[in-house]
Amino acid sequence: MFFRQNINAEWIEIGPAESLFWGREIILSKRNGKWAVLWGEKSEKYLNEITSYMYDAVINVGEVYFWVKKDGKWSAIDRNNKTIFKSPTILEKYQKLPSLNFEDYIQAQRDGKTCKISVQEASYVYVTKLLQKREMRKDIVIELSYKGFSRASDYS
Repeated sequence: MFFRQNINAEWIEIGPAESLFWGREIILSKRNGKWAVLWGEKSEKYLNEITSYMYDAVINVGEVYFWVKKDGKWSAIDRNNKTIFKSPTILEKYQKLPSLNFEDYIQAQRDGKTCKISVQEASYVYVTKLLQKREMRKDIVIELSYKGFSRASDYS
């Protein structure tokens, strides 16, 4: 069992869980060897599940979307647990980021650098605004190519 004090200084029991990874708006929780994504304390849905406990690994990207691994396959989902399109090269980039300790992670955020902190099979990735924009542009171009457009100018 894990306990956390809320904003009213009340202790809340969270569990049973093997591991918790606490973010500002999102909690990654592990139970019976599987990970789930829960709403954090800044949400009206505090401690409610976004996903059930079914993933082998989770990467939280800026508390906006998640890479989730199930049965050896990665996919991306949003905060509504809906599958979204993200380029596999973005996943590879995040997987290659070194995992920092807490102090270095906080300093990298202050310095405006993309960085990662991990616990077991779960990671939080801080993404700069510029990188978020690049990701969106790359996803749009890839999605258009899947739809049969060879150039972005074909879409204008």
